[in-house]
Amino acid sequence: MTRNARPRSSFDSSAWKRHMRSFTATLLWTFALISIAGAAQAADTVRYEGRFAAKFPEAAKLNQIAVLAFTGPDGGNFSAALAAELQSAVLDGQQVFSVKTMEGLTGDGKAPTTKPGVEVAAAIRSGNKLGAQAVYIGEVTSAKISRANRTEQRSYCAEPDGFLKCKRQATRNVSCTRIVVDYAVAPRAINVSTGAIVYSQTIVDQGSYDICDGQTQAVNQNLGDTFRGLGQQLRSLAGPSSNSQGDAPQQPAVMTEDALVSQVRNRVAEKVRRQVAPYNQIVNVTFKRKAPELPKGDQERFKSAGEFGDIGRLDRACGIWESIAASPAAANSVSLLYNLGVCQEALLPDDPNAALEYYAKADQLLSKPDKLVSDAYVRTKRMVDAQRSIQKR
Repeated sequence: MTRNARPRSSFDSSAWKRHMRSFTATLLWTFALISIAGAAQAADTVRYEGRFAAKFPEAAKLNQIAVLAFTGPDGGNFSAALAAELQSAVLDGQQVFSVKTMEGLTGDGKAPTTKPGVEVAAAIRSGNKLGAQAVYIGEVTSAKISRANRTEQRSYCAEPDGFLKCKRQATRNVSCTRIVVDYAVAPRAINVSTGAIVYSQTIVDQGSYDICDGQTQAVNQNLGDTFRGLGQQLRSLAGPSSNSQGDAPQQPAVMTEDALVSQVRNRVAEKVRRQVAPYNQIVNVTFKRKAPELPKGDQERFKSAGEFGDIGRLDRACGIWESIAASPAAANSVSLLYNLGVCQEALLPDDPNAALEYYAKADQLLSKPDKLVSDAYVRTKRMVDAQRSIQKR
């Protein structure tokens, strides 16, 4: 062994462990302070569950559906994934679709290999036999797994020197293989009674992971995954904690090619569901803190209402803002009209029209753009349109 390639066991020195324990504690305190600061910044934000229409409302109207076997590589597996995903679609706690599959009709779930026009006619016949209003058919055009080998040069501290210092670094070559899955599907939904295609898209997705020195690792981790991984590494370097009570360290799940294909396949099926089914989504709405256009006394009351909003008492906050609305200056207050819109939107989410009226009045008073008002106006207008679409189902 050469002088510049000492074993990595030098990391196990007791001094290094003590330093890393200290560093871990500092890091955790830093994360806690960041979280507290983020919570303080979000104090003027209220959350509620909104209702949104499907991107393809004609497909969403057809509740009794059948998912027939898709053609192409992995077609059978994708059909099963799509059927399960559409079955899981929920709006306001109620199931959106009743889903049937070819297995109940033929016993084998195999798709016929026919010409496009004949395929549609056959799908409609199958849909009629299954009692479906719409049938979902299509082709998996790609389910390709590729591998690329490479060698990376990585540096490491061969000789630590105090806290977060390194006296000597060394490098070593690491063999890596990147596994990539490219997946593409062309799904269609056909109205059984009319033969019209009510949904047609091409959806693609990709997933990948690396194997380096026999260990799997994610590619392009998000910030949360990065912090969690860093924390695991730090705890490993710092040694067992005093309150671990002998619990075995949690090991990350080992990714495999089959697991990656399944992950990407399910994501594609989820994208289809999001396009053809109405859905609920958490909406964050920010209320205004000040109303300089109001008389001074009303400004103080306006501000105190926001303090109730800070502690989650939007009911009290809205009561105060509504009492201010009786004053003569209220009709020309953008901030007050906007906050009354927030009250309607968050407390009466089933009636976005009421919030839209307030936001529209506030928008008309603007002499220059106001992002909060503009975003709220566009958002609630979209929700009003969604409400009409959902009610027609």
